Amino acid sequence: MHTTKKYLATFLFAIFLCNVFFVAIYSLSFFIPKNDVIKSLNFAKEKEVLKTPNNSIERSPTGANIDFGTECVALSIGLKDKVIYTGYKKYLSRFYDGYDDSGKNIGVFDPCSGLNSILSSGSTNIYQNQESYARNWWGISIIIQSLVLIFGLAATKLLFFNLLVLTIIVFSFKLNKYTKDLKIVFLLLMPFLLFTDIQDAYQSTPYVLSYIQIFFSGIVVMHYLYKLNFNLRLFFGASVILGSIYNFVFWLNFHLVLTFVSLLIFTLYFRYLPFFQIYRRIFAFLIGYIFGFIFTTIFKWVISILLFGKEITSTIKYALNLRLSPGSNGLSESLLNYSAAFENFPLPLKSILINLVMFGSKFIDPRYATIVGIVVITILLITMFSAYIYFYNPKHYLTKLESLMILPILLIPLSYFAITSNHSFNHAGVTYRALAFVLSGFLIILYLGKARPDSKNITLG
Repeated sequence: MHTTKKYLATFLFAIFLCNVFFVAIYSLSFFIPKNDVIKSLNFAKEKEVLKTPNNSIERSPTGANIDFGTECVALSIGLKDKVIYTGYKKYLSRFYDGYDDSGKNIGVFDPCSGLNSILSSGSTNIYQNQESYARNWWGISIIIQSLVLIFGLAATKLLFFNLLVLTIIVFSFKLNKYTKDLKIVFLLLMPFLLFTDIQDAYQSTPYVLSYIQIFFSGIVVMHYLYKLNFNLRLFFGASVILGSIYNFVFWLNFHLVLTFVSLLIFTLYFRYLPFFQIYRRIFAFLIGYIFGFIFTTIFKWVISILLFGKEITSTIKYALNLRLSPGSNGLSESLLNYSAAFENFPLPLKSILINLVMFGSKFIDPRYATIVGIVVITILLITMFSAYIYFYNPKHYLTKLESLMILPILLIPLSYFAITSNHSFNHAGVTYRALAFVLSGFLIILYLGKARPDSKNITLG
């Protein structure tokens, strides 16, 4: 009971500290000179640096449209004010502000049209029937707009992308330092770098920041795991903070971090600790990160409802229904035909399958990445995995039980797809990317299936 109270106190303190800091940032963001940001974005638009579906035909290698819409949301949130805001509501208006519809697409998610409307009007006042995006409240918009104001959009994109490259390099050096094995670094990173359209990150600043957070989380986790005086409660607290920060910066797709960091912990400890102790650390991270994310969401929702009332409540209900309901708003055009083979399946299963199709399209023509192709690939993987276990001496390689211990980690993305079935179904072009880490897991478990070193060589916390 005493231990539970200590963990609860750590959690509450971390959440409170993070959200007080976030509210301060939201308040200070009121002083960003919005007209100057709009001028800078207009210049970027003239130079074709600012890309939207209306003025760009760029696509990822699989033919899917690059997600300019997410960047349009991040750029436009908070650039216009409701004139009725006065007093304290002005200073926290980013808790409410969304993007402005163009007028012809009212009720349709069309943030790039809204951004174009903001840029063309040149005014920071907003129509009274603004479509709120309050379900997200991205702190990312504050970060991006501040840098656009200082450096311009082109330099901001380059800065973010270089920061991503630097973060991956630092992560790789630290992982190699602790594992003393470049092959592990290669197997962990190669599927993500090759099969997740990472070149899109240069075109969509929210995604490059989400990728930075993935690898930054890995760096922080390694720092705590290798402390000589490793403390599970402090590690839990750090996980809460990481989840809360991810919520503040980028609201969606945190299952990439959950999968990646869990696999990282498993990889680092696999040869040294019993599975129970490995999963004790993994669960501490997962629980801390997930609840840090969720309670930061609740914290912002409560504040916003108190400030802005029923309109916030309605947009929250809409957001939850959109992500958790059994209904569907339809797929993007590039994925619509790919789902025809399982049209009548339950949505959670369809959501899992369409994400597998999207990842499968990195290896085979998307037109043939139907359920049949998925089944064939899955059977081949299982056969290869089983053959590996069967033909090698169990005294020196993985036992059948040990080979199954990584499966809970590899099932994290599939669980996420099923739970958030509507969102994962409609946004499979983005959510599938966690499956790259699943492939990393398969490759790593095959490679690490060697005799463990003497326990006296253990150097982990």
